[in-house]
Amino acid sequence: MPRNLHPVDVKGMVHKRGETLASLARRHGVNESTARKCLYRPLPAGNRLVAGYLGMQLHELWPEWFDTHGNRSKPVNDSSVDRRTHRQKRKAA
Repeated sequence: MPRNLHPVDVKGMVHKRGETLASLARRHGVNESTARKCLYRPLPAGNRLVAGYLGMQLHELWPEWFDTHGNRSKPVNDSSVDRRTHRQKRKAA
């Protein structure tokens, strides 16, 4: 199975074209944190923005997250991923 490009590589590709993720997000009305976080997890709005700017398809950058049609791939059941959530205690101490 193909692996996603490393986030630093994607960020470097954006920088080589003369932009930062923050400036790209601001110019297109997307939250700056979305543009940063989309390198590490699937956030379709941010992923589309970065891929479009680089002139690439979503599945070329993130084949683990998107299929060839640009649709989100189903998550693979990976037992090595910690899926616990952070929940507040029911009663305050």
